[in-house]
Order: sequence, then C-alpha cells, then structure tokens
Amino acid sequence: MLLGIAVLSCAAAGVSVLTPWPLKLLVDCALGGEAAPAWATRISAALGFGSTTAALVAFAAIASLIVYLIGSIADAGLAFGWTAAGQRMVYDLAGDLFARLQRLSLLFH
Repeated sequence: MLLGIAVLSCAAAGVSVLTPWPLKLLVDCALGGEAAPAWATRISAALGFGSTTAALVAFAAIASLIVYLIGSIADAGLAFGWTAAGQRMVYDLAGDLFARLQRLSLLFH
C-alpha cells in the first residue's frame, strides 16, 4: 500500500508541475502573438479546432481541464490510500494488543 502511495505522490507532483502549462500556452501564444508550438497546432487540428487563436484558446481550456481532472483523480487516490493504510495500521495494532493481552495470565489482570 505504501508503494502505491509513493507512486501516486510522484504522479500528483508531476501533474502539479503541469498545471501552469496551459496558461503559458494561452498567454504566450494566443494573447502574446507568439507562434504556437508545432505539436500544439497538430493536436488542435487533429481535434478539429483548427489553428486560429480561438482554437488555441479552446485547446488551452481543454488541456487545463484534463490536467485538473488527472490531478483530482491522483489526489482522491492518495486520500483513499492514506486512509486505507492508516486504518490497516490501527487495526493491526489493536489486533496485536488484544493478542498480547490474551496471552497474559488472569492474575495479571
């Protein structure tokens, strides 16, 4: 479980690094007049948006939503993983404590 939490933490960190990327594309290319990267133009054209400024704005909005959704899924997975791991540790500790108390004599109690 802890390995899965570590992997999800790395994925969430990677997604959080990508968060400002659509805004950079929007500000630099759509509003700033810079030429859009070739890969962004190809993806935008493949999705049927074309290569206009409005298409670049739509592409940046969709990319922002996708990054947000992936980040939300990773955060939900992390919350579930930490909760499950924490509960499992508490249950194991309670089970070990109960087993230890059962091994003690009645005179001890």
